[in-house]
Amino acid sequence: MRPLPSPGRGAWEGLHGNPIMMEQQPITYAGMLDQSGFKQWYGYQKMRIEHQLEPDEVSFLMGKPPFYFRDYALLAPGAKLTCEDQHVLSTLFQHNSSTAIEFEKDDTSILEKRLVRVRLKPKTSAIVYQIAVPWAVKGTGNPNKLTMRQERWIPTPAEEAELRKQVDYAVKKLCRGNFFHPFKPALAVYLEVARNCKWLAGFRPAYVKEALYRQIGMRTLSLKTMNGQLVYFFAPPQNNNL
Repeated sequence: MRPLPSPGRGAWEGLHGNPIMMEQQPITYAGMLDQSGFKQWYGYQKMRIEHQLEPDEVSFLMGKPPFYFRDYALLAPGAKLTCEDQHVLSTLFQHNSSTAIEFEKDDTSILEKRLVRVRLKPKTSAIVYQIAVPWAVKGTGNPNKLTMRQERWIPTPAEEAELRKQVDYAVKKLCRGNFFHPFKPALAVYLEVARNCKWLAGFRPAYVKEALYRQIGMRTLSLKTMNGQLVYFFAPPQNNNL
């Protein structure tokens, strides 16, 4: 069987962005995974949801372009995580609170790639993931289906404005010190900002990214790739004589 086409980045951004689009029609996508690959994929999606992170936010914290973890989440062909990616994710998620899944033995090889289907059912307050797997899962009422639920909290315009204000202030404070010398990856910036902002309802990496890019636009910070990871550092002084 051929995998179903991925819903595309526009559909995914709609699901995880504007709350008006939360009541849209279900979206279905699929990909080919072996048992080990599926367990890894399922575990990271569970942890992402438990930490209330969007796929693009995980990409940002990994120091990658927005599509990087998103494509992995969408089971896109060729999307996979490196050992370095897994190291960064273990730091991000800290403790794996997700329950490991086990499959019943069958007559197929555990290394054989088989079709995994995902159906997203968007609701105003949550996104429900219904996952159909080709293996029998131990200890479940429906052995070939798994379900995940991602709760959604949508801030009011006033709450969002306050979030941006506080996160922007925290990033500016770091810029006034020596924090970005010689450079810092996104995860280090996020964890430092979280020390002062995690009490804010709705605080999330997207606001830290916005604040960082505002500082890049003001030429306070610059962005470059080091060892495959995006890092932030103080922008070099401008030569006004040029």
